[in-house]
Amino acid sequence: DGTYNLNIDVEGCFENGTSIEIKSAGKDPVINATLLPEKGIRLENLIVDEWTAETPNLYEITIVLSKDGKEVEAIRTYFGFKDVEIFGEVFLFNGKPIKFKGVNHHDTHMTKGYAMSLEDMELDIQLMKEYNCNAVRTSHYPPDPAFLTMCDMYGLYVVDEADIETHGFYAVPHTTYNPNRLSNDPSWATHYLDRVKRMYLRDKNHPSITMWSLGNESGGYKCQDVCYEFLKNANPEIPVHYEGAIRSKRWAYDVVSRMYGTPDLMRKILNGTAGSKYRGKPFFQCEYAHAMG
Repeated sequence: DGTYNLNIDVEGCFENGTSIEIKSAGKDPVINATLLPEKGIRLENLIVDEWTAETPNLYEITIVLSKDGKEVEAIRTYFGFKDVEIFGEVFLFNGKPIKFKGVNHHDTHMTKGYAMSLEDMELDIQLMKEYNCNAVRTSHYPPDPAFLTMCDMYGLYVVDEADIETHGFYAVPHTTYNPNRLSNDPSWATHYLDRVKRMYLRDKNHPSITMWSLGNESGGYKCQDVCYEFLKNANPEIPVHYEGAIRSKRWAYDVVSRMYGTPDLMRKILNGTAGSKYRGKPFFQCEYAHAMG
């Protein structure tokens, strides 16, 4: 409806006379607003070109920190307008149903290993677009921030995954097999939450962020519940994914997810015979056709 809320968190100690000025340029609408630290503003009657994977419309924004009318610091960045919503079993982006057709991506190169350059990342994204992908899951950790910026620019729906994976501890030597060994132990919750918080705070302003993921193959669920609660309090609009939830009798988080679901299972999900835990939420096949290098 053209109404948007803008909140800016600034670290540091501020005295009277400190203000933050917001300026947008290069594209209508032009925003000029001043706000006090820790005070948001409400922007109304804006007519904007919304961001999608097919139309990655970005707006340039400059944030100026001033003290007694004198500029202290200025930062220029880009942002986009979007709306993410789940209605029953349908995933809506800017009010329109979408289907994710994408890949999992590691920050690795076939000959250089972990030493990926910006050009390597951009080539990967260009290849995804050429193959008509519209989504990417950052398996199994938050990517280089430059990768997300390129997803904003080229247009890819991003499932940003926390750096949490514990399946190496499922069968610790001299103990019984237990996939929930760490994740169901509340004493580990602060460690899980630290990783999720850092991902959220670093990446939250990218318009390409379409879902958060609580990690990969880590069992559950007490530590994941703490992380889920944090993300939904921080920004309730962005759905949260965790494939491991499907392996229990409990409900998934905001989407129902599976790895390597067979074509027969897909047919059963479509005709409603796959079981109650596959109903009521959008289905997301987060991994398929695994290639080990």
